[in-house]
Amino acid sequence: IKATLRRLVLGSESSDVLVVYFAGHALVPSWSHGTDLYLVTPGLAEQALSDDPEAGLRMAFLTRDVLQHFKGASLLILDCCQAGRSATFGGVDLVSVGGRDDPRHGVLAACAADEYAREDPDAEHGVFTRRVLDGLLGAAADAHGEVTFETLSGYVRGQVFEDVAGHLLDVV
Repeated sequence: IKATLRRLVLGSESSDVLVVYFAGHALVPSWSHGTDLYLVTPGLAEQALSDDPEAGLRMAFLTRDVLQHFKGASLLILDCCQAGRSATFGGVDLVSVGGRDDPRHGVLAACAADEYAREDPDAEHGVFTRRVLDGLLGAAADAHGEVTFETLSGYVRGQVFEDVAGHLLDVV
């Protein structure tokens, strides 16, 4: 995964769009004192990370070696626990559209840094994933029928809050 992402970055052009979508588990190793978030990919050996922190798909890798060097626009969509830990790019909050330093990059995160992502037993995946898919299929379209980062993030935020208010969610 890391090698493929690096190849994409090195060959990117300013007109390219990179979408990294991850739905699954994340972990913060105890040795990192809460500073490192890893996306749990097949074959990840958590015990090996303390000796070789680069052995897994680390959010620092995505930020430092992928997003910061990608020449085009990028969107990181994370449906995993503690996804909000990834909501900064170069120290700038990416969730708040108006606060983004570089409008070419965006993050949609299923939950805050210290929260759990929610599951939807009927859909057999995360509530966040369901809402992102609904939005991409047109529910988040603007008056011109286009889905933008702003319309998608606004739609997902509103729908997930409705789900919470309706008690659809269970903490994983």
